[in-house]
Formats: sequence, C-alpha cells, structure tokens
Amino acid sequence: MSGVLSDKEKKLVLIAKKKGFKGLSEEEKKAVLKYKKLLASNKQSSNIANKTTEKKSSNNQFTTEDKRLLMSAKKKGMKNLTPEEKKAILKYKKLLKEQKDSAKSKKSEPQKATKPTPKKIPIIKEQIPDIPNVEKKHFSHFKGKRIMIVEDNLINQKMLNAILKNSGIDI
Repeated sequence: MSGVLSDKEKKLVLIAKKKGFKGLSEEEKKAVLKYKKLLASNKQSSNIANKTTEKKSSNNQFTTEDKRLLMSAKKKGMKNLTPEEKKAILKYKKLLKEQKDSAKSKKSEPQKATKPTPKKIPIIKEQIPDIPNVEKKHFSHFKGKRIMIVEDNLINQKMLNAILKNSGIDI
C-alpha cells in the first residue's frame, strides 16, 4: 500500500463523503478504507513524534501531559492529588514565577527611545476625468486593475459598486 492517495482515490473518497458513506461501490469502499488507514498511520506517527519531543524537552517547558495533569487537579478542587498532579502544579507555579521575574527585569532595563518609521503608501495619480455623465467606457484604462473602495456610507458603497460592477475592475 502506498502512503499517498492518488487523484482518482481522492475523488472517490469525496464522492463517498457526499453519499454519507452509504451505498458505496467496491472501488469507493477500497478508497475510503485506504484513506482511513492513512489517517490512522499519520495520527500514530504524529503521536510518536509528540512523545519523543516531550521527552527531549527540558524540565522548564510545560508539556501537554503537564497541562492535562493540571486540569485534572483543578477538576478535583486541588484535593486528593496524585504525586504527578502535585509535580505539575509546582512546575506551573515555577514557570509563572520565572515569567514574572523576566518581565520585571525587562522593565528595569533602560529602553531605547526609538520611533517606528511610518511606511509610505504609494499614491496612484491616475484619476477619472471630470465628466458629468459617467459611463462604463470612462473606466477602460482601469480595466484589470484591483481597487479598494473605502467609504463608510452604505449608500455610496452600493452606488460605486453598481457603477463599477461590469467595468472589468477587480473591486
């Protein structure tokens, strides 16, 4: 079995999903079965990868297992805790203290007074000629261009959209 679904198999799986996995042909059943096996193997390999990275992580990092233990302890109301839950709570408190200490040390360090430089926005100088009767042909030199309408009045927005709708401008 290959580790990837072919385009044909992908289409068959999509068709099976649309059918609600009922009344499938043999070919569709095989594609769905292969798809499920691939999902299971991918999930299994990601779980193995997660476990190895958790083991490699230092004691300072709060792992998903630590989070699970902490949530379990909270549900119990912090009573009758297992030794693992107690360790997770202590680890969590230690990390919070380290974060507070590092935040305090950053505040005490002298800050450089730097102002962010504003980004210049290019101005497009093309303008629509001042014509009393606006027609579709007047927008021909903007055809294929992308514009953004910035207007807070809903009526004006609708009017502009209606005028520019079939002009070939991407709004």
